[in-house]
Amino acid sequence: MRIGVRRHPLTDLYHLLLTSPWWALFGLIVASYLVANAAFAALFWLDEGGVENVRPGNFADAYFFSVQTMATIGYGKMVPVSTFANAVVAVEALFGLVSLALATGLMFAKFSQPKARVLFSRFAVVTQRDGVRSLMVRLANKRGPGRSATSPRPRA
Repeated sequence: MRIGVRRHPLTDLYHLLLTSPWWALFGLIVASYLVANAAFAALFWLDEGGVENVRPGNFADAYFFSVQTMATIGYGKMVPVSTFANAVVAVEALFGLVSLALATGLMFAKFSQPKARVLFSRFAVVTQRDGVRSLMVRLANKRGPGRSATSPRPRA
């Protein structure tokens, strides 16, 4: 515990996301995806006639057009036709690529984060070592002899 230091959970967002449970990270990614697509869909929805074959005033069409744009799936019957819609498509495509890269990097970092697996001896010993009284505790690798977090398991 640090005295006099204020804790703000968002000051180190990367560490917060890295140490959060998997379900929380997936929930945040899904929520961000839904909110971002809704925000871009609102822009497409405001530009009536900006996207061909989108029914006027139909938010669902604008939302699914946004999903196709963000995922860079490509378009079937709905395509941007106005300058504004094309500008929104350009910004959303970049946003989608950057978001995918960040989510992939974060998930890989979380997945590859090493976990300590250490066993401590049940008893500690006080004895002389190099002429000095010393406290000794035995430690062992819980993974077994000769194995690290990244070494492959021996074949049977």
